[in-house]
Amino acid sequence: MDYPYQFSDSNIDMVKSLLQETGLELATLEAGIYPDRKWKLGTLTSPDPGIRREAIALSKRALELTAELGAADLLFWPGQDGFDYPFQVDYQESWKLLIDGLGEIAAHQPSVRISIEYKPKEPRTNIYVRNAGVILYLLKTLDMPNVGATLDYGHSLVAGENPAEAAVLLTREGKLFQIHVNDNYRDWDHDLIVGVVSFWETLEFFYWLEKLGYDGWLIMDVFPYREDGMAAFQQCVRNIENVWMSPNR
Repeated sequence: MDYPYQFSDSNIDMVKSLLQETGLELATLEAGIYPDRKWKLGTLTSPDPGIRREAIALSKRALELTAELGAADLLFWPGQDGFDYPFQVDYQESWKLLIDGLGEIAAHQPSVRISIEYKPKEPRTNIYVRNAGVILYLLKTLDMPNVGATLDYGHSLVAGENPAEAAVLLTREGKLFQIHVNDNYRDWDHDLIVGVVSFWETLEFFYWLEKLGYDGWLIMDVFPYREDGMAAFQQCVRNIENVWMSPNR
Protein backbone atom coordinates (compact mmCIF):
# COMPACT_ATOMS: atom_id res chain seq x y z
CA MET A 1 0.00 0.00 0.00
CA ASP A 2 1.33 3.40 -1.03
CA TYR A 3 1.07 6.60 1.00
CA PRO A 4 -0.16 9.16 -0.01
CA TYR A 5 -1.23 7.93 -3.47
CA GLN A 6 -3.48 5.01 -2.43
CA PHE A 7 -4.76 6.55 0.77
CA SER A 8 -4.29 9.80 2.66
CA ASP A 9 -4.48 11.11 6.21
CA SER A 10 -8.20 11.76 5.72
CA ASN A 11 -9.13 8.09 5.26
CA ILE A 12 -6.78 6.21 7.58
CA ASP A 13 -9.75 4.97 9.60
CA MET A 14 -11.16 3.36 6.46
CA VAL A 15 -7.89 1.44 5.94
CA LYS A 16 -7.93 0.30 9.58
CA SER A 17 -11.54 -0.85 9.22
CA LEU A 18 -10.77 -2.80 6.06
CA LEU A 19 -7.84 -4.56 7.71
CA GLN A 20 -9.97 -5.42 10.72
CA GLU A 21 -12.95 -6.62 8.67
CA THR A 22 -10.86 -8.82 6.38
CA GLY A 23 -8.45 -10.07 9.04
CA LEU A 24 -5.55 -9.18 6.77
CA GLU A 25 -2.17 -7.86 7.87
CA LEU A 26 -0.39 -5.01 6.11
CA ALA A 27 2.90 -6.43 4.90
CA THR A 28 4.51 -3.08 4.12
CA LEU A 29 3.70 0.57 3.60
CA GLU A 30 5.46 2.33 0.73
CA ALA A 31 6.52 5.95 0.82
CA GLY A 32 5.25 7.51 -2.41
CA ILE A 33 8.32 9.47 -3.39
CA TYR A 34 8.48 8.56 -7.07
CA PRO A 35 5.20 8.91 -9.10
CA ASP A 36 4.71 12.68 -9.05
CA ARG A 37 6.50 15.00 -11.50
CA LYS A 38 7.87 17.07 -8.65
CA TRP A 39 10.22 14.19 -7.81
CA LYS A 40 11.68 13.98 -11.34
CA LEU A 41 15.08 15.46 -10.34
CA GLY A 42 15.31 13.47 -7.15
CA THR A 43 13.84 13.25 -3.66
CA LEU A 44 16.49 13.17 -0.95
CA THR A 45 19.08 14.26 -3.52
CA SER A 46 16.95 16.84 -5.35
CA PRO A 47 18.81 20.09 -6.15
CA ASP A 48 15.79 21.92 -4.65
CA PRO A 49 16.06 22.11 -0.82
CA GLY A 50 12.29 22.49 -0.58
CA ILE A 51 11.71 19.23 -2.45
CA ARG A 52 14.24 17.46 -0.21
CA ARG A 53 12.45 18.68 2.93
CA GLU A 54 9.10 17.62 1.46
CA ALA A 55 10.43 14.12 0.73
CA ILE A 56 11.80 13.81 4.27
CA ALA A 57 8.55 15.06 5.82
CA LEU A 58 6.46 12.66 3.71
CA SER A 59 8.71 9.75 4.67
CA LYS A 60 8.53 10.62 8.37
CA ARG A 61 4.74 10.68 8.20
CA ALA A 62 4.78 7.36 6.35
CA LEU A 63 6.91 5.92 9.17
CA GLU A 64 4.32 7.04 11.71
CA LEU A 65 1.55 5.42 9.69
CA THR A 66 3.59 2.23 9.34
CA ALA A 67 3.54 1.92 13.11
CA GLU A 68 -0.11 2.98 13.39
CA LEU A 69 -1.29 0.41 10.82
CA GLY A 70 0.91 -2.37 12.17
CA ALA A 71 2.89 -2.93 8.97
CA ALA A 72 6.12 -4.93 9.15
CA ASP A 73 8.17 -2.09 7.68
CA LEU A 74 8.26 1.01 5.51
CA LEU A 75 9.34 0.38 1.92
CA PHE A 76 11.60 3.16 0.68
CA TRP A 77 12.48 3.15 -3.03
CA PRO A 78 14.71 6.08 -4.11
CA GLY A 79 14.04 5.43 -7.79
CA GLN A 80 14.24 9.10 -8.79
CA ASP A 81 17.58 9.62 -7.04
CA GLY A 82 20.23 9.13 -9.68
CA PHE A 83 21.50 10.61 -12.93
CA ASP A 84 21.05 10.34 -16.69
CA TYR A 85 24.16 12.03 -18.17
CA PRO A 86 27.85 12.45 -17.41
CA PHE A 87 28.65 15.62 -15.42
CA GLN A 88 24.96 16.00 -14.53
CA VAL A 89 25.32 15.62 -10.75
CA ASP A 90 27.81 16.12 -7.95
CA TYR A 91 28.25 12.54 -6.70
CA GLN A 92 29.87 13.59 -3.43
CA GLU A 93 27.07 16.00 -2.56
CA SER A 94 24.34 13.60 -3.70
CA TRP A 95 25.62 10.75 -1.56
CA LYS A 96 25.95 13.06 1.45
CA LEU A 97 22.35 14.22 0.98
CA LEU A 98 21.12 10.65 0.54
CA ILE A 99 22.84 9.36 3.67
CA ASP A 100 21.94 12.38 5.78
CA GLY A 101 18.31 12.30 4.64
CA LEU A 102 17.88 8.59 5.31
CA GLY A 103 19.52 8.99 8.70
CA GLU A 104 17.11 11.78 9.66
CA ILE A 105 14.10 9.75 8.53
CA ALA A 106 15.17 6.57 10.33
CA ALA A 107 15.89 8.47 13.56
CA HIS A 108 12.33 9.82 13.57
CA GLN A 109 10.91 6.39 14.50
CA PRO A 110 13.78 4.11 15.61
CA SER A 111 11.38 1.28 16.46
CA VAL A 112 10.02 1.10 12.90
CA ARG A 113 11.99 -0.70 10.23
CA ILE A 114 12.80 0.95 6.89
CA SER A 115 13.52 -1.37 3.97
CA ILE A 116 15.38 0.31 1.08
CA GLU A 117 14.81 -1.19 -2.36
CA TYR A 118 17.66 -1.17 -4.86
CA LYS A 119 17.39 -1.12 -8.65
CA PRO A 120 19.97 -0.27 -11.35
CA LYS A 121 17.77 1.82 -13.67
CA GLU A 122 14.27 3.09 -14.42
CA PRO A 123 12.98 5.68 -14.01
CA ARG A 124 16.49 7.21 -13.95
CA THR A 125 19.08 5.89 -16.39
CA ASN A 126 21.32 5.26 -13.38
CA ILE A 127 19.90 4.98 -9.85
CA TYR A 128 22.38 5.61 -7.03
CA VAL A 129 21.29 2.61 -4.95
CA ARG A 130 21.74 0.17 -7.80
CA ASN A 131 22.90 -3.24 -6.52
CA ALA A 132 23.56 -5.36 -3.44
CA GLY A 133 27.10 -4.07 -3.00
CA VAL A 134 26.06 -0.42 -3.11
CA ILE A 135 23.19 -0.89 -0.69
CA LEU A 136 25.45 -2.76 1.71
CA TYR A 137 27.83 0.23 1.61
CA LEU A 138 24.90 2.56 2.28
CA LEU A 139 23.62 0.47 5.19
CA LYS A 140 27.07 0.07 6.72
CA THR A 141 27.63 3.84 6.48
CA LEU A 142 24.24 4.59 8.07
CA ASP A 143 24.82 1.95 10.77
CA MET A 144 21.22 2.09 12.01
CA PRO A 145 19.58 -1.14 13.20
CA ASN A 146 16.14 -0.23 11.85
CA VAL A 147 17.35 0.28 8.26
CA GLY A 148 17.78 -2.68 5.93
CA ALA A 149 17.30 -3.81 2.34
CA THR A 150 14.54 -4.97 0.04
CA LEU A 151 15.75 -7.61 -2.40
CA ASP A 152 13.61 -7.54 -5.54
CA TYR A 153 14.40 -10.71 -7.51
CA GLY A 154 13.88 -8.98 -10.87
CA HIS A 155 15.96 -5.93 -9.92
CA SER A 156 18.77 -8.26 -8.91
CA LEU A 157 18.64 -9.97 -12.31
CA VAL A 158 18.73 -6.63 -14.15
CA ALA A 159 21.69 -5.59 -11.99
CA GLY A 160 23.62 -8.60 -13.34
CA GLU A 161 23.53 -10.37 -9.99
CA ASN A 162 22.75 -13.86 -8.86
CA PRO A 163 19.70 -13.22 -6.62
CA ALA A 164 20.52 -16.18 -4.36
CA GLU A 165 24.02 -14.82 -3.72
CA ALA A 166 22.61 -11.34 -3.08
CA ALA A 167 20.27 -12.85 -0.47
CA VAL A 168 23.23 -14.52 1.22
CA LEU A 169 25.28 -11.30 1.32
CA LEU A 170 22.42 -9.26 2.76
CA THR A 171 21.61 -11.95 5.32
CA ARG A 172 25.23 -12.17 6.46
CA GLU A 173 24.94 -8.53 7.50
CA GLY A 174 21.50 -9.02 9.05
CA LYS A 175 19.98 -6.62 6.54
CA LEU A 176 17.57 -8.69 4.44
CA PHE A 177 14.30 -7.10 5.57
CA GLN A 178 11.96 -7.71 2.64
CA ILE A 179 11.72 -9.70 -0.62
CA HIS A 180 9.85 -9.03 -3.87
CA VAL A 181 9.35 -11.86 -6.34
CA ASN A 182 8.75 -11.73 -10.10
CA ASP A 183 10.76 -12.55 -13.24
CA ASN A 184 12.29 -10.95 -16.33
CA TYR A 185 14.76 -11.46 -19.19
CA ARG A 186 17.60 -9.66 -17.35
CA ASP A 187 17.39 -6.63 -19.65
CA TRP A 188 14.44 -4.79 -18.04
CA ASP A 189 12.16 -4.92 -15.03
CA HIS A 190 9.31 -6.72 -16.82
CA ASP A 191 7.65 -7.91 -13.56
CA LEU A 192 6.56 -11.22 -15.07
CA ILE A 193 4.98 -14.19 -13.29
CA VAL A 194 7.39 -15.85 -10.85
CA GLY A 195 9.62 -18.53 -12.36
CA VAL A 196 8.43 -18.35 -15.97
CA VAL A 197 11.76 -17.24 -17.48
CA SER A 198 14.64 -17.88 -15.07
CA PHE A 199 13.41 -21.16 -13.61
CA TRP A 200 16.73 -22.50 -12.32
CA GLU A 201 17.73 -19.20 -10.73
CA THR A 202 14.29 -19.01 -9.11
CA LEU A 203 14.68 -22.54 -7.76
CA GLU A 204 18.13 -21.69 -6.37
CA PHE A 205 16.81 -18.45 -4.87
CA PHE A 206 14.14 -20.23 -2.84
CA TYR A 207 16.55 -23.01 -1.91
CA TRP A 208 18.79 -20.39 -0.33
CA LEU A 209 15.92 -18.52 1.33
CA GLU A 210 15.04 -21.78 3.07
CA LYS A 211 18.67 -22.46 3.97
CA LEU A 212 19.06 -18.92 5.33
CA GLY A 213 15.92 -19.25 7.43
CA TYR A 214 14.19 -16.26 5.85
CA ASP A 215 10.80 -15.85 7.56
CA GLY A 216 9.68 -12.42 6.35
CA TRP A 217 7.07 -11.45 3.81
CA LEU A 218 7.19 -12.34 0.11
CA ILE A 219 5.67 -9.53 -1.92
CA MET A 220 4.59 -10.37 -5.48
CA ASP A 221 5.73 -7.37 -7.50
CA VAL A 222 4.08 -8.59 -10.70
CA PHE A 223 2.29 -6.54 -13.38
CA PRO A 224 -0.06 -8.74 -15.47
CA TYR A 225 -0.86 -6.04 -18.03
CA ARG A 226 -2.38 -8.44 -20.57
CA GLU A 227 -3.28 -11.42 -18.38
CA ASP A 228 -6.14 -11.98 -16.01
CA GLY A 229 -4.82 -10.41 -12.81
CA MET A 230 -6.25 -12.90 -10.34
CA ALA A 231 -5.14 -15.89 -12.43
CA ALA A 232 -1.63 -14.46 -12.76
CA PHE A 233 -1.22 -14.03 -9.00
CA GLN A 234 -2.64 -17.48 -8.34
CA GLN A 235 -0.05 -18.88 -10.75
CA CYS A 236 2.66 -17.01 -8.85
CA VAL A 237 1.54 -18.70 -5.64
CA ARG A 238 1.52 -22.15 -7.25
CA ASN A 239 4.97 -21.62 -8.76
CA ILE A 240 6.37 -20.54 -5.40
CA GLU A 241 4.81 -23.54 -3.67
CA ASN A 242 6.44 -25.80 -6.28
CA VAL A 243 9.96 -24.46 -5.76
CA TRP A 244 9.96 -23.61 -2.05
CA MET A 245 10.27 -27.16 -0.82
CA SER A 246 9.91 -26.61 2.90
CA PRO A 247 7.90 -28.76 5.29
CA ASN A 248 7.03 -25.59 7.20
CA ARG A 249 5.40 -23.83 4.28
